[in-house]
Amino acid sequence: MRSGRILKLGVAFLICALIMSGCGTPARQYGSDSKDGVYFAVPRSWHKITSKDLAKQEALSTIAGASDRLALVRYQEAFSAD
Repeated sequence: MRSGRILKLGVAFLICALIMSGCGTPARQYGSDSKDGVYFAVPRSWHKITSKDLAKQEALSTIAGASDRLALVRYQEAFSAD
């Protein structure tokens, strides 16, 4: 009888532990564009680079044809570990 009670207590503890583990902050953050079928994950510690900042950096490119290639981009999202 006592072992049945211990077993029930152990099962209850296991269920609580599983439920609580699902409540934490995920280790990754996700980017996606379902229209084009693009899905990816990066570490949660990385920060997203705004579209404005990204465009500003890309505009500095001196590579021939860079602006033409940039005009063809359909989806763009950037993250940085810094």
